[in-house]
Amino acid sequence: MAGEEISDIAYAQPSIPSPGLGLATEVLIYILTVVCAVVIALRVYVKTWSSEASQGWRVNDYLAVIGFLPFIRASVLGALAVHYGIGSTDAYLNKFEMREFLEVRGMEYLILYELTYYASSSLTKFAIAVTILHIYVEKRYVYIMYGLMGVMIATNGVCLIWLFVNCVPFATYWNPKLGHCKSEDGFMNLSYIGTAVQVASDWTCAITPFFIVYSLQMPKRVKLSVVAILGLGVVASVAALMRIVSYKYIDVRAYPKDHFLSQGRLLFWSLLESAFAIIACSLPSLKLFGGCIARSMNRSTNNISGGAVRSAKYHWMD
Repeated sequence: MAGEEISDIAYAQPSIPSPGLGLATEVLIYILTVVCAVVIALRVYVKTWSSEASQGWRVNDYLAVIGFLPFIRASVLGALAVHYGIGSTDAYLNKFEMREFLEVRGMEYLILYELTYYASSSLTKFAIAVTILHIYVEKRYVYIMYGLMGVMIATNGVCLIWLFVNCVPFATYWNPKLGHCKSEDGFMNLSYIGTAVQVASDWTCAITPFFIVYSLQMPKRVKLSVVAILGLGVVASVAALMRIVSYKYIDVRAYPKDHFLSQGRLLFWSLLESAFAIIACSLPSLKLFGGCIARSMNRSTNNISGGAVRSAKYHWMD
């Protein structure tokens, strides 16, 4: 059967219920999308209409909001993917006579999800890195953040070019009979590289702020409050690490059983990683602990040598 015929039949298939991991992932998509939307909306409000609006929008604010937009599309694609088999076991999918065509649709939505999720995640990492640059001016941290952003730009560019060159037409990734791919493992190899950079950037952005908090003289309970926010970044980092660990299970030659269940795990972990990064990036801007931290930083900036931390007007909540 020709690739075009497969596409026609695949697009004629209705969606199927999403059981097990697929159902859990779908529910999580709805919950996290709403939470992220609320957090971003509050950030926009704080920066535009609140008493703090006089500070104006910074580059990190624009990056955070723009980074959320692809996340919305990724959420839609993820929800569609689970209704076309992603996250389902072989035993469940075998119940459907048109399984082969359902899987074509499922992989299409999943691959488009991966691309959109990666765009959202990268922009959010840039927002976090720029936020850190607003706070801390010690050279070693400035070099780390600029180096991190440079590596992300280079990696994203190389991966994007190779992704579109490897398979022609692009739809061959989910419908192999439409064209030809130079490397059968091209998408998985790119995923390993891209996710490895994401893991490195996640941990760098999550750990670096702890050094800032540690250097400040503030009450223990305030530090714990700040650490609680930063802890969301660590959760995102752990999710990214679990994602890269899960990649080996999508190799159908080594693990032929329950391939779509393995793909569902990747969807699950990438969703957690992206959503918690968005939340961790924007929560500080909501001034939830602004008063306490600002007062503590006003006291501590007078005691920290070398001018490593900026003046209180550039405090953590900006």
